[in-house]
Amino acid sequence: MLRLFLRLSALSTLLLIGLVVVYLLQAAWPFLTQYGLQSLLESEWYPYEDLFGLLPALLGTLWTVLLALLVALPLALAAAIFNAELLDCRYRNVVRLVMELLAAVPSVVYGLLGMWLLLPFLESGFDLLTGRSLLAAGLLLALMILPTLMILAQEAFAGVPREQHEGAALLGLDWSARMWRIALPQAWP
Repeated sequence: MLRLFLRLSALSTLLLIGLVVVYLLQAAWPFLTQYGLQSLLESEWYPYEDLFGLLPALLGTLWTVLLALLVALPLALAAAIFNAELLDCRYRNVVRLVMELLAAVPSVVYGLLGMWLLLPFLESGFDLLTGRSLLAAGLLLALMILPTLMILAQEAFAGVPREQHEGAALLGLDWSARMWRIALPQAWP
């Protein structure tokens, strides 16, 4: 009975995805027939002149994501190592709860806080004409993904058996060597 239910739910999911794809193609068909797919890769966006190039938006998104990952990944990894390995057990759950609450904050709230706090700070701190930049978008996106990355990294560190740490300590490895040679290689996958 459970197997039948799982198969029906998988089939209904595939059917729903197929219907969404068909709907999107049907809705986009007039644009694709009139302008073609290559018009999306042009570099000019002037919709009143029928120029719909998405290349600047795609490149801006790519740069924003790269900047956010460059900022958030090392910070999340360092925070996860600190929380999983160095912090006292009494405070570990408090930090994790705060990170889960920050991960649950809607992106609209982060966007509003960025507009009210980050943009004026970047404008005045770096003497810019406006704070609206890829730097602001990347920093805000890094702030948004940081709690999730930290929670995932902390779960990965929690999956490394304590016996591995204890064995490495008995072999004489210091804390940093245990992190680089035992915890990180086992937690990475």
